[in-house]
Amino acid sequence: NNECEGCGLHAELITNTAATQSYINNSLIPTLDILERAQADAGVRNVVIEVINEPEWCMGEQGDPCTTEQCVAVADMQRFVARVAAAVHSHGSSMPVTLGSASLKWSGGQYQWWSA
Repeated sequence: NNECEGCGLHAELITNTAATQSYINNSLIPTLDILERAQADAGVRNVVIEVINEPEWCMGEQGDPCTTEQCVAVADMQRFVARVAAAVHSHGSSMPVTLGSASLKWSGGQYQWWSA
């Protein structure tokens, strides 16, 4: 059997602050170091760090649209995105940080998730 139970499921990375910090220390910061060297050595331009793409699909509470196997609370996702963005900025990186929202509707009306 080649199936991997739980493979691709990463809610703990978002909900567990120790796991988030481990990701930042052991993956994000070393990746930023490599990208910054590439920018300096090879003249690589236009590097942007996208924290997560379309996180709204795995966010759910009180009728929100979670359509994935694992759902996380809005507050957990906001904290994760903020901590990753802060880590990039505090690292001294000039790389912009973005979040690939699934739709403009998540940035207005009843869903003011990313405007803070």
